[in-house]
Amino acid sequence: MILLALQYFFAILLALAGLHKLLHGDVFRKALAGYGLLPSRLVRPVSILLALVELVVAITLLASAALAWTAGAAALLFAMYGFAMALALWRGQGQFGCGCNWGKQQDALQGWMVVRNLAFAILLLIIATVRPANNAEMFDYLNAAFAGLALNFFYLAGPVVQRNQQLQKKLREEVWTNV
Repeated sequence: MILLALQYFFAILLALAGLHKLLHGDVFRKALAGYGLLPSRLVRPVSILLALVELVVAITLLASAALAWTAGAAALLFAMYGFAMALALWRGQGQFGCGCNWGKQQDALQGWMVVRNLAFAILLLIIATVRPANNAEMFDYLNAAFAGLALNFFYLAGPVVQRNQQLQKKLREEVWTNV
């Protein structure tokens, strides 16, 4: 049941990420160019290709017949993104956004993002290799889907809460300096 919930989590996460990359292509292209791994003429087509691959992987993650291959492809995506982040940080180019945030505001690359992507890749490899008993019923699938949605909610709410805390701290400082 836990692996099924994680499967839904990653399917939803990749679907949202792919849609975000298509809807806010300019933001993602800026981040992708910031990594310095592609010639400028390839940034646009590669950004579209990555978004489409994320959408295809998200949809096929829900198909149990192709689960091992799809979870492996998703793990490869997260590992590839993590490697690009680690390389950019190592080269001192971490001031641009990672291309993985929602909205137009992008946070600078940080080491925990590399660790997150590595953890995601490991979880996806576990999903790809572990074969749970196939005795799940409709209720189990619904529970797993809602658990996947809840995990996405908490995952996506984290950066928002962090930014709000920073804004509250700044506001408090401004209020106390004017008193």
